[in-house]
Amino acid sequence: MIFDKCRGSILGLACGDALGVPVETMSAREIKERYGYIKELRPSPSDHRFPEVRNLLAGTTSDDTQLARAIMQAVINCDGNFDMEAIVEEHILEYSRSYGRGWGGSTSKSCRRLQGGVHWSKSAEPNGGGNGVLMKIAPLGLMHALTEESTALLIARAMQLGEMTHGDPAAVTAGVVHAVMIKELAGKEFQRKTKGDVLNEVSPLITETAAYVEKNLPDTTKKISAMWSLVFERLHRVAAGASLGEIACLFRTDTNNAFYSVDSFGLSYFLFIRNPFSFDAVFDAVNVGGDTDTNAAVVGSLVGALNGASVIPRHVLAGLEARDELEAQITKFIKKVLSRN
Repeated sequence: MIFDKCRGSILGLACGDALGVPVETMSAREIKERYGYIKELRPSPSDHRFPEVRNLLAGTTSDDTQLARAIMQAVINCDGNFDMEAIVEEHILEYSRSYGRGWGGSTSKSCRRLQGGVHWSKSAEPNGGGNGVLMKIAPLGLMHALTEESTALLIARAMQLGEMTHGDPAAVTAGVVHAVMIKELAGKEFQRKTKGDVLNEVSPLITETAAYVEKNLPDTTKKISAMWSLVFERLHRVAAGASLGEIACLFRTDTNNAFYSVDSFGLSYFLFIRNPFSFDAVFDAVNVGGDTDTNAAVVGSLVGALNGASVIPRHVLAGLEARDELEAQITKFIKKVLSRN
């Protein structure tokens, strides 16, 4: 079962990424007016805000999938082990062939430093607070789900990975919390499938993990703990039938500000907890607007880790770019990690 959950998490990430690429930066209102409600892969429009993303074929993924695959490849290259030097090498390699698919400023600048010989402990963009850690870190959580290594070790590794590119403690904390959540969702079975059960499981884990990381990061503002408190409160306050436009307002997506880790973390986890057993949560992450590819990738990794690959609609999976290659890499990643146990 854990094999299927790992596969579901990575494929869910990639499918969410591909679904969100064409409408990134659009608001919920703009998406609705132009497309209705997106539930299928679409090509990127010729007037996309980012020139490098214009006219991409339906199913094309972006840096979210590219860098998650870089982490998987580093683990494969090291026979299932975590090694920061291998991760650095894969990031540099992917940066050199980035294809211009939406790389964030913090990750790009950090990779240029790495390429120039700066050590990974000093390569982070000082004020980098974007989604570059949150979007790609799922494979690290899956590695720990497969090996059953301690959560403390996962947190330490996730912090190293985050601090390689992002200097804002909130960006690092968001990634660490997400890695821990992926580990827990993929590594355990939920006997009673209700939204309340999932919320009761994940809420204390998020609170404890965020508090632990923030305590050990200098100059932290405890942004992730504060955001989770708001998510928890809003889950109980917001009407079940709230529109995506109303949800967008809660997380600043309507103002195109949700390109930072705090906002994307809050929005993604809100949508996941709101509907954890259906891929509809991923479709909502696409249609709510903002940083749609990253938000949908994060929700897809969560939904896939909880439910397995069968949760992904066949018509979406069938159109995914380089699907066979990705599936083969996932299988190799899992086998390499399991072989060292």
